[in-house]
Amino acid sequence: MNWSDLGSQIASAGAKILGEVIPVPGAGMIADQVAQALGTEKDPDAIAQALKSDPEAAAKLKQIEAQHQQELERIRAEAAASRDQQVTARQAAVNDTIQTGYQAGVLWRRAVGWSLAVVVPLMVLGVLALAGAAIALERPALIEHIPAVVSALGPVWYVYMVVLGVAGYQEGKMGRTLAGETEGGITKAIKAIKGG
Repeated sequence: MNWSDLGSQIASAGAKILGEVIPVPGAGMIADQVAQALGTEKDPDAIAQALKSDPEAAAKLKQIEAQHQQELERIRAEAAASRDQQVTARQAAVNDTIQTGYQAGVLWRRAVGWSLAVVVPLMVLGVLALAGAAIALERPALIEHIPAVVSALGPVWYVYMVVLGVAGYQEGKMGRTLAGETEGGITKAIKAIKGG
C-alpha cells in the first residue's frame, strides 16, 4: 500500500482532510501523529493494518484532525497551489513547443499554400482568356489547343503535390521531434522486426 491509498482509507474512516493531506510531501509530522495514535510504525501498510484492527481508529483519526486542523488546512492549500503551478507550467511548456514548431517550420508551407491559391486562379483565367480570345478573334482553331495547354500544365500540379507531400512529412517529423521522439521510422521498424 502507498500513502495515497492510505489517505483514501483514512478519508473513508471519517477524517477527510487528514486523508487528503497524508500523501502530500511535507506531511511527515501528521503521519507521525497518526502512527503514534494507532501505536504502530510510520509505514502505510502498518497504519492500514492498525486501522482495521483498532476499533477506536476512526475516533483517533478525527481527534488528530481536530487538533491539527489549521496545519492540515495549510498543507492542503499549499498542495493545491503546487498542483495549480504544475498545471500552468505544463500548459506553458506545451504552448512554447507549439510556438517553436510554428516559427521553425510553418513559413515555407504557408508560402506554398499561398502560391497555390494564386496559381490555380491564374491558370483558370489563362484558359478562359484563351477561349475568349478564340471567340473574339473568330478563330475556333485556338479552342482545339486548350486541352494541350491544360495537359502542359500537368507538371506544375505534380510539383505542387510533391511539395505538399514533403511539407506533410516534414510537419509530421517536426511534431514528433518536438514531442521528444528521437528515433526515425526506419529505426523503429527495424527494432519492431527484431522484437526490441
